[in-house]
Amino acid sequence: MMGNRVYIQQNQLVVEPVGLNKLTTLKTHLIFPITHVAGASLDSGILADPKGLRAGGTHTTNYWGGSFHQNNETTFYNVKANEIPVVIQLQNEKYDRLVLGVKNPEQLVQSINNQL
Repeated sequence: MMGNRVYIQQNQLVVEPVGLNKLTTLKTHLIFPITHVAGASLDSGILADPKGLRAGGTHTTNYWGGSFHQNNETTFYNVKANEIPVVIQLQNEKYDRLVLGVKNPEQLVQSINNQL
């Protein structure tokens, strides 16, 4: 099951954690102006990288959800270990990047990058 619904609406990137992920990430939705999105990519290796200090959210063996701080950067995760993570780079926002599990990761990356 996908952990997020992500779409672009009215020049904004909207991220909606789905189901129980709203509780585990402590977020019902995140909204960013598309002008603050620097790009999107697929990065399976990011799940093996250190996440840093968790600041609200959940971490289990196979799931990361919520805000993590490391090296003066804040990353929002909502992804399971068996998903291909979509990494969305942001600028001028609370989060430096989003790491998300979605139903069609390749399609989402292409859709986001086509809007930039």
